Amino acid sequence: MNRFFTTMAVLQALALCSPLVTVADDFTLPKLTQRGGADAIGRFSLPKPSQTLEHYSKRIQDNPDDAESYAMRGLLYFQERKAKKAIDDFSKTLELSPKHHLARIGRAMLYHEMGRYEEAIQDCTKAIEADPLAADAYNQRGLAYSGMGKLEEALIEYNKASQIDPAYVAPYQNRSSLYLRVGDSQKAFEQVNRALALDPTLARAYHNRALVWKQQGIVIALSGDEEEARGLLKQAIADLDQAILLDPENAWHYCARAAVYSLVGPCEQAILDCNKAIELDPNSRDAFHNRAAAHAELGLVDKALADCAEAIRLRPELPETYSLRGLIYANHNHPQKALADYNKTLEISPNDIGTLTSRATLHEAMGNTEAAAKDRRKVQQLQNVAR
Repeated sequence: MNRFFTTMAVLQALALCSPLVTVADDFTLPKLTQRGGADAIGRFSLPKPSQTLEHYSKRIQDNPDDAESYAMRGLLYFQERKAKKAIDDFSKTLELSPKHHLARIGRAMLYHEMGRYEEAIQDCTKAIEADPLAADAYNQRGLAYSGMGKLEEALIEYNKASQIDPAYVAPYQNRSSLYLRVGDSQKAFEQVNRALALDPTLARAYHNRALVWKQQGIVIALSGDEEEARGLLKQAIADLDQAILLDPENAWHYCARAAVYSLVGPCEQAILDCNKAIELDPNSRDAFHNRAAAHAELGLVDKALADCAEAIRLRPELPETYSLRGLIYANHNHPQKALADYNKTLEISPNDIGTLTSRATLHEAMGNTEAAAKDRRKVQQLQNVAR
């Protein structure tokens, strides 16, 4: 088996995933857009505050019952990625005006980013009760269900959002992400192209389409057609180039492009992209995760494991790096360490198809045929969800 195909096996665990957010008092959120964006946390059209923090703080001081000033100040804190202060102001808005849509959805978005999915769902449900035609609330509730691994419920919510507003781009993007998670690249491709038809400037849609090309490239390569696979992966790089052109300060796109370069080479370029991502965001768990994959492909196992350790230190509650480290251990004859990391991944994310597949392969290599068969049955069940 040549180098390209061994890389394929390693990179199946490498998720070109959504932006990862460090939960803290003042933490980094993905940048807001002024338009209804189709991104990982389901932006709706947010008004642009017309005044400064000082202005709204003065208005609140003069009138402590001014709900709109709390809402606008909360939105400014949101834009400055000061989550706790934003939540406090949105909560005060809702205390004064329980049907305030911006505050309700804004708080739901923050809860989602913090992994507080039940609270996000509660806020979205209250927004829907106040306005049954609030497409953005259905979309955001879908994202919360997705975060909980409830993909069927998420798909119902995205479909409801599109039924209410067929021109709302976010549900198309989010359905593409869902289909990617269950390995249905054809449906993912259809959805992301519909998103781009609605808004051809959506950097995250180009990013998602790159994931489709990558996923298809892996499948084709494993079937034995290296030339076609390389062509698909080059299309992934082209879409990520476009995403970077549209959104050059987003570390996530560099991380994703690094993942593809790790696959087709040169791995040195993958490392450069990860270094750029770390320059933009020193706490980018994705960058350390993807650099670990590139180092592993270059045979720099100690550096790969060090990067895995740093990624896990930054976000120990997230599953992907445990899965990647498991693959590294599996490829270097440490089956028990690999199995421990796969088990940890699935403890956090029981429906992770890539890790279930990798664990099934490891079980087979270790002679655990019954356990392997059980994992493969679950993979098939998950792939049937969106069909």
